[in-house]
Amino acid sequence: MTYTCGCVQYAAVVGVDLAAAFAVTIAPFAIPDLVKAVAAVACARAVTRAVGRR
Repeated sequence: MTYTCGCVQYAAVVGVDLAAAFAVTIAPFAIPDLVKAVAAVACARAVTRAVGRR
């Protein structure tokens, strides 16, 4: 949601099309953020296994 709103706002303010806005606002950050999300899930699962469910 944040990516979408930022991309649309950037396109409106700067006056570029959505493809150009995507290239500047989403593309550089999407893969690193996906990697961080996968790492967070892996950490959460490891903590759950170590601590156990209550």
